[in-house]
Amino acid sequence: MRKILIASLGAGDKKREYKIGNYNINGRIYTEKYIAAALDKEFKMDKIFYIGTLGSMWENIYIDYCKGNSVNIDENYKSELELKMLDFLDMTNENKKNVSFDFMNLDRIKDISKGKINPILTRYGLDDKENFENFNQILKIIDELQDGDEIYLDITHSFRSNAFWIFLVMNYINDVADKNINIKYISYGMFEAKEKNEKGIEVVPVVNLKLFLDLTKWIKGAYSFKNFGNSTLIRELLDESGNEKIKNKLENFSNSININYVSSIKENINYFKRNLEIIDKIDGPGKLIIPKIVREFLEHFNGTEEEYDILLRLAKWHYKEERYAMVYTNLIEAIKSYIIKTLDIYSDEEEEYFILDKKISYAVKKIEAKLRNNTQKKFNELNAFFKTYKRCKQSRNNIAHSGNVKKNIIMKEKTESVANDIRGLKDHILICEKIFKQNKLLQEFCSYYMINYEQNEN
Repeated sequence: MRKILIASLGAGDKKREYKIGNYNINGRIYTEKYIAAALDKEFKMDKIFYIGTLGSMWENIYIDYCKGNSVNIDENYKSELELKMLDFLDMTNENKKNVSFDFMNLDRIKDISKGKINPILTRYGLDDKENFENFNQILKIIDELQDGDEIYLDITHSFRSNAFWIFLVMNYINDVADKNINIKYISYGMFEAKEKNEKGIEVVPVVNLKLFLDLTKWIKGAYSFKNFGNSTLIRELLDESGNEKIKNKLENFSNSININYVSSIKENINYFKRNLEIIDKIDGPGKLIIPKIVREFLEHFNGTEEEYDILLRLAKWHYKEERYAMVYTNLIEAIKSYIIKTLDIYSDEEEEYFILDKKISYAVKKIEAKLRNNTQKKFNELNAFFKTYKRCKQSRNNIAHSGNVKKNIIMKEKTESVANDIRGLKDHILICEKIFKQNKLLQEFCSYYMINYEQNEN
């Protein structure tokens, strides 16, 4: 496990130097010219990346690390760095944009530190093109990282935009790059808050801003849980913060939503309803995230007691997130659940699913036969409902067979296009919603036309 420091390097004062500061890190005072040097002493870094422009004080870094490593200063190289830097600073901003990073050779700095110091050159960041180039330059750090590395960031010096870029790169590493690293510390030397200690020495407090990164993780976790029902990141963060009381329930809830286990969904909804007080007492950043998300889920499923209502709400949720295959699956199961419940056609809880499905098909066939000759206006909506059932079954079959169903056996029509299947979903949801609210309409229809939907055993 290596400790890696990423720090910005500025141009210093008018003399191109940083004033020596007394840095308070974790209660210990370090008197150093660079905060990076103080952080190095506190945490014993294995590698330090300095990020700076061609106008940053690289010549001083060279001099100071020569002295620190008992290496003779090459006056020619030192003069070359100074001249290059002066030439660069004399240029107009427009001309600076066209200067190659090869304009200044910083390999000697890396050599005298035996590879511990790695200079990374960036632009001023005066436009989008320069900023994107800076991002790509800083991304080069990723190639140097290894699994298990601990990252320490310092955002004290140089342009404030560098702090944003470093922070962005760390998010990239966490979320995109295939690197197993741990960001341990984000330091900022707060010169504006320096004060004298009991010995009369002016001390600069070094604050750890890692909470900012942690908050972005909570926000990502909230997004994943809210939009995809994935509670993995939030559970990991709950582990870190010691909030374990509802961790298992969040896992059960997200799993039950994603695999449509209705009884488990109902159980978890009831748990959250009963334990909102506990959820509200979550400590740390989770307090800003979890209660709000749980309440939004409860509101989405509010008033759903019947299985078909829960399945319809799940269909609406998946539709919002454009997971259309799951919408069709939930709509089919919602309609079947509604038929089963309304007509009371099931008899044995352990009855095999395909037998129950056969009973539903028989009932639907009998109902459709009567619907073709229906003269009662109040039952017209049932016609649209059963057409929705047929279309949803066809679309789900297409999805299950990866679009390879050649004929629409139920509708005797050609397979609908992908666009039509998606376009029709909203109407399917609205039709189901309307019928479910009139939960006695199907029952009335069967009574009015004296439909016997029980299948003859013989």
